[in-house]
Amino acid sequence: MREYVSLCGGVNGMRWLVLFIGLLFVVLVASPAAANMGAPLLLLGGLQLVWGNFFIGAIEALVLRLTFRLPYRRGLVLMTLANYFSMLVGLALIRLVALPLERATPSLQILQTLSSVMTTMWVSFFVATVLLEMPFVYRLFPEERRSWGKTLCASTLAQGVSYLILVYLYQGVMNYSLVTQVLLQPDLHFTHPLRAQVYYIGLDGDIWRVYTDGTGRQKVKEAGITDRWALLYARAAERGSRWELWCVSMDGSIAGEPVTHRTRLLNHISSRRVAIRKEPYPGLYPKPLDYRPQNQREWTVWVLPWAEEGMRVYHGGSEEYSVAMGTPVLYWRVRAATCLPGDHVVFQLDDYILILHMPTRRLGFLAAGRSPLVVVPDRDAPEEKD
Repeated sequence: MREYVSLCGGVNGMRWLVLFIGLLFVVLVASPAAANMGAPLLLLGGLQLVWGNFFIGAIEALVLRLTFRLPYRRGLVLMTLANYFSMLVGLALIRLVALPLERATPSLQILQTLSSVMTTMWVSFFVATVLLEMPFVYRLFPEERRSWGKTLCASTLAQGVSYLILVYLYQGVMNYSLVTQVLLQPDLHFTHPLRAQVYYIGLDGDIWRVYTDGTGRQKVKEAGITDRWALLYARAAERGSRWELWCVSMDGSIAGEPVTHRTRLLNHISSRRVAIRKEPYPGLYPKPLDYRPQNQREWTVWVLPWAEEGMRVYHGGSEEYSVAMGTPVLYWRVRAATCLPGDHVVFQLDDYILILHMPTRRLGFLAAGRSPLVVVPDRDAPEEKD
């Protein structure tokens, strides 16, 4: 312990180290990138913060000892500090990458760039880590052996080994199958002959409607809905055979209890039938609705709460693939899924309203918005039982 304190620059140096780690912990916990993460990613990030960087530093110090004959104990201290430093800068880099995507209006073009964004992200983070930790590696070399060229080689080797470990660990809790397991389609021809209507809350807070083939998009009511967790649902009219469009949203709280508002938006939905869901609660993820008869549900889906779990697609009871985007950079949750005739499913992924043909994995972009409510002209559409 004395040697460790000595290497850190005495007692004052040790205090600065403790303060630095404490500030890093506050930044990680308070940052928007971490605040919205699910349990698996947040747990792994927390473990890396508390203990992981120490073990990574130990591995990197061992690599440098074996390959460049550098002192191990001094390397343990410097490489541990280097990893905490690069992690702090990495959090800022994550925000720089994520913010433009979060602020951009959802579109097909953004979805088409996600694959290259993910590749560029991993390469950029590795290069940045190599460069950020170079000054620490440089100080490990004796003065007569110091050179930036040799330091670059040593830092690249050390980061290459540690990144193999980190990639293996994070791949176990991340899921970006949105860019690896489905086929993004630039048009919606694959939805034919299905022609249902999708009501949704636009990013402007108003109610919009579009057909499942992407045509007929129009605003149907100015609503001014500001709650991003609001949910649309249908309710049978008290008189006649009409269906009404309602919205449930959250509006503050009283004595810690949330206050909900249920608002009738449209007195008549232009369709003969909608699948009925029990009146939902804002912020919850109700189970998927299904318009198909029971004997035509060989393909089905299930939505899970964490973004890295996403929407699981099943065939004959066995999971085939998933649609998800849960990474430290992009954390998009799935909600409001509805299965339709022809084995299509309409769902919301973050602020993207998408349609998927389950058997062929073809995915299309419908609109930018939230809480899609699908309406089909089918008098025999089943009601949800529970």
